Amino acid sequence: MTSLLKTVKSFIEEEIDSYFVAYSGGLDSSVLLLEVQEALKKSKFKTLRAIHINHNYSKNSKKWEEHCQNFCLLNGVELLVFDIDISKVKGASLEDQFRKKRYEVFNKCLNKGGRLFTGHHEDDNIETLFLRLFRGTGLKGARAIPVKRKIGKGDVVRPFLNFTKSELKLVAEKKSFFSFLFKP
Repeated sequence: MTSLLKTVKSFIEEEIDSYFVAYSGGLDSSVLLLEVQEALKKSKFKTLRAIHINHNYSKNSKKWEEHCQNFCLLNGVELLVFDIDISKVKGASLEDQFRKKRYEVFNKCLNKGGRLFTGHHEDDNIETLFLRLFRGTGLKGARAIPVKRKIGKGDVVRPFLNFTKSELKLVAEKKSFFSFLFKP
């Protein structure tokens, strides 16, 4: 298995000072947060912040937020928390509306540049591809999730697209934080 850390390090660049991790509190983003933190350890002048977006949709939304606060505090990572007012979310696809709201937050955070890491992995990429094909996408949509794209004045990267969820779980178990993950 290719090293997750080595892959994450390939997205750390000299000219970028601000790094963010989209942090839901789940396994994928927890592994990602710790890998990005490790990759930045020797970079004194680079900042890392986690971004948690509380959709306020689930009865466990507040517990997820608290879990994210505790995990970040335990690991010495600054956490930015944003709430989405679901009364203002309108449209046919709730998930699509939540995605748009998340990207509004990400745009604000990256308005001065920087890089946002997300924990999308190979399983997500396959699922996205099949959903798009099922909906009748064209060639552009058939590419599924891009590894890197511009967002605001920065960019978003997805270093785990060549790793499966099972591989991420093995890393979490090896790093002994799997039991700390919140389970509603």
